[in-house]
Amino acid sequence: MSKEALERAVADFENKILSAEDFDASEVTEVIEKHRDLGEKGLMGMLYYYRAYAYLVNGFQFEAIEDLNLSIAGLLGSEREKEVARAYNMLGVIANGGSNLILAHEHYETALTYAAKYDEDIIQGMVWGNLAELLHRVGSEESAEKYYKRFLETFDSSDDVDNNNGLSMFKRAAGGYGYVLLNLGKVEETGELLEKIDTMPETIFDPSSEMSVASLKAYYHKLIGDMDGAREYIRKTLDVVKLGINITSSYDQIQNFMQFLIDLKDYKSLGALLDLVTPQAAIEKNEGFMLQLLQAQLKYCSENMDSEAYVNSTQTFFKIKEKYEQSENAQILSMMELRNKLSYLENEEEGLKERNLSLEFQAEHDFLTGLYNKRYLNDYAEATFEKTFIKRENLGVLFADIDNFKILNDTYGHAEGDKCISAVATTIKRVMRNDFAARYGGDEFVMIFSGRSRDYVEDRAWELIDEIKKLDMYGGVSITIGGIYARPERLNKIWDYFKAADSALYMQKEIQRGSFKMTLREDQTLLT
Repeated sequence: MSKEALERAVADFENKILSAEDFDASEVTEVIEKHRDLGEKGLMGMLYYYRAYAYLVNGFQFEAIEDLNLSIAGLLGSEREKEVARAYNMLGVIANGGSNLILAHEHYETALTYAAKYDEDIIQGMVWGNLAELLHRVGSEESAEKYYKRFLETFDSSDDVDNNNGLSMFKRAAGGYGYVLLNLGKVEETGELLEKIDTMPETIFDPSSEMSVASLKAYYHKLIGDMDGAREYIRKTLDVVKLGINITSSYDQIQNFMQFLIDLKDYKSLGALLDLVTPQAAIEKNEGFMLQLLQAQLKYCSENMDSEAYVNSTQTFFKIKEKYEQSENAQILSMMELRNKLSYLENEEEGLKERNLSLEFQAEHDFLTGLYNKRYLNDYAEATFEKTFIKRENLGVLFADIDNFKILNDTYGHAEGDKCISAVATTIKRVMRNDFAARYGGDEFVMIFSGRSRDYVEDRAWELIDEIKKLDMYGGVSITIGGIYARPERLNKIWDYFKAADSALYMQKEIQRGSFKMTLREDQTLLT
């Protein structure tokens, strides 16, 4: 086959992406096999990129990563090197969907470097939108707003985005931007953004972008006091999800909608959403997201589950967790190996070791606070549970939550909220320096004690409460703590301890914030 035929094939796949036309990986594989011996590195690099795109759309993340690695190797040093920015951007999307936030951020930064090198404004704008989603996800709303604005400015100033793919991309990003604006209290600006979206040209139906906009409208109507409108758009959002949605590429849109339903305490709709997206996450083998979905099911919807469903969900959670963590470790090691292989092409020898150490640190620690993360928490908690069960020792678990944190965020902004979380985490590290502490999520923290007396656990809880009250921030900061101290039995799982401590925490919040409640005494056991 000739180079001209290969160029036509590459152009054909590019047009299919721009027009949102479906194609599968086997179509690209056929072209790759026919042209493998032509020696056209750049064109072959593009084919591997298109096949990665097809894999990602159909839920095959690991295959997509392998092809993106091949794509980068082919594009670097070729006449199409500028396309490296697109490959790194897609790697960032996959890493973000797998909750590897540091890795995602690194990929986006590399994509921006290549986009700036070749003046690729559209790619640069696309990456800014994705980087904004990541920053929104970790609560850095002011920074997210800045990058969303850059994305929108690129969209408005370009003539090359007037196609189905570009318009759908705008709607997806605009939905996330609207969430940021509403979180910052900019309701009027959000209304103007929605008006702009409603006047845009019709496009081929894209579930991810439609879900993003419908979910934003639900949040917007709730904030302007129109609960009937909010419920109507919740229903429309669920209707869109019913039509089928790609989990990895719609990760941030689903996360936004889930958090909105949790804040609204609409657990019926949350349960409906989880029932819809969990099977698709299983099909796509997105085990990291499946763990989050099961956690949400157990935490917020367990009251509507019978005991058999609860036990099955718990067993599924731990089964998937073990498999996912093995896969995640393999992915991190694969990325480190790839970096070593490509370093001579990208002149990245300097700083290579530091970035690899950063990946290793990320595997165990929280992005914002430096405390252990939920992934490492699960490993530690299970191992500690088994150890205390075998030794017939008592196990203590404390859940701590910052009081009135949402009001603090709304009053001072999310950047200040991050500072508050970091200050509380620093205090936890100091008070719990001889014990295990992790960030559970948001403004919630977990501490685990084995081989300690009940008095010791309670003393640490009260000491932490007193030390937090000494923080000179925002007119005073306090935390409420719920705890459990009991001997593990055969029917127990560590999740039972988490749920009991969490319940004690929220019961105590109803009684008196800035205080502590222990749900069981030392001589009691926790029965399922």
